[in-house]
Amino acid sequence: MSEWWSYRLSNFLMFSPQVYHRLFETHNRSWWPLQLLALAFGAAVLLTMLRGGAIAARVATAAMGAAWIFIGWAFFMQRFADIHIGGTWMAAAFALQGLLLLGTAALSPWRFARDAVARSGVVMFAFALLFWPLLAFIEERPWQQAEVFGLVPDPTAIATLGLVLAGQRIAWWLVPIPLLWCVFSGATLWSLGEMHAFLAPALALAALALMLISLQYRNRKS
Repeated sequence: MSEWWSYRLSNFLMFSPQVYHRLFETHNRSWWPLQLLALAFGAAVLLTMLRGGAIAARVATAAMGAAWIFIGWAFFMQRFADIHIGGTWMAAAFALQGLLLLGTAALSPWRFARDAVARSGVVMFAFALLFWPLLAFIEERPWQQAEVFGLVPDPTAIATLGLVLAGQRIAWWLVPIPLLWCVFSGATLWSLGEMHAFLAPALALAALALMLISLQYRNRKS
């Protein structure tokens, strides 16, 4: 029997890169043309983040919550759970994040800011919305395997961290689940040998650093 230290992360994977990417293709085919609506919704949220406004911010945050719940059910429960033993737990975590976003929209004095920290959040949101689907083309995979914000985990988690950064106050209760997902996703992609494995963890750590910086920046302004 091999010693435990001889194992690598890839030894614990339950699927190949082909199976993993095929998962997104099947998911996209099942929900087409919802991707177009998701991109339009993301553009509307982006515009809201740029313009501000309390009511619009709450509506956008509530819709983000609905997207997390949808991903928990449609992606994790219906598909990812078939190839990963933790799929059901991930679905529960995404549903919880969705409820936290809905609660924030309903109960918290939530609105978007327009300072430097908020602008960094807007950039992160735009990156997840516009660039992330292009990774399929950059990696020479079929466009049917593109990962679209609002339908799959990675761009939605990164966009949510951008949303939190754009708030007038950092809603720390919205941070742990997207942050942990980015780290988990990065580890999974690294073990699969994917070229962009570093991207989600790097963006998550950058968002966390900016949130910590914002504590001093915004306190100084107030």
